[in-house]
Amino acid sequence: MIVSAAAVALFVTGCEVTQPPAAPTARADTLPPENYPRIMVEPGLNEFVFVVYDGILQEGGTPDGGYLSKPVSVQTPVRSGAREQITIQYRYLWFADNGRLVTEGGWRFVPLEPGVQTLLSGNALDFESTGWRLEIRSAR
Repeated sequence: MIVSAAAVALFVTGCEVTQPPAAPTARADTLPPENYPRIMVEPGLNEFVFVVYDGILQEGGTPDGGYLSKPVSVQTPVRSGAREQITIQYRYLWFADNGRLVTEGGWRFVPLEPGVQTLLSGNALDFESTGWRLEIRSAR
């Protein structure tokens, strides 16, 4: 009888069900959304592409009697610090007031001559877009 009790105890402990560990949770971002960079350049390329921040021109997207006067358009001056011509791709992302992504512009190719300022431009296609972000990457 003792042997059967030990066998039952061994069987019960051997069938113990263990729960899998919980999935790790994401960490909270401590950087406020208003401090996110508006212009993002691919790592490595930022050594050669310079943005003229005080020359950025944004038009539209401002209320005129409760309505937006026209969709947002942006021109961003950039200059190449490379010794030879490089080709980049860029696109503008368009956001609503609440930060929701409305549309992504298509990637555009543009050659940058050494030391010459070039204007990158984009236009929102709707009145919902009031904010923007520019992404620049290599055309490789």
